Amino acid sequence: MIIKCAGVILDKGKLLVVRKKGSDVFLSPGGKVEPGEPLQDCVVRELKEEIDVDVKDLRFMGSYSSRSAIENRGIILHAWFVKYSGVATASSEIEEIRWIGLADVEAGMKVGSIFLNHIIPSLKAEGLIEK
Repeated sequence: MIIKCAGVILDKGKLLVVRKKGSDVFLSPGGKVEPGEPLQDCVVRELKEEIDVDVKDLRFMGSYSSRSAIENRGIILHAWFVKYSGVATASSEIEEIRWIGLADVEAGMKVGSIFLNHIIPSLKAEGLIEK
């Protein structure tokens, strides 16, 4: 089982997603929890490593389980709404950052299973993501 933490970053009805080098699947910025690492610290560390931003505020969204879209294993994803400072820039293993809306997903954009089946529908139900 893979344990990951992710940042759910919204701006003007759009959701920030990232694509790792060598992959065609867009995911939330975040990553695997290191041994003994508090979950919130994982979010802060991963967002700094992947998109070079400083987390200013975290609000827990929920925990979700599924099969990993990339690693074909079970995954538990702990997600937080994130407010940050800085300019999101692809770094580390990230090839691309994109701001997406529902239209992107409906047009067939490949997104991680937990985002597709849990997070995006929740954001849509709450009116937090637009077309």
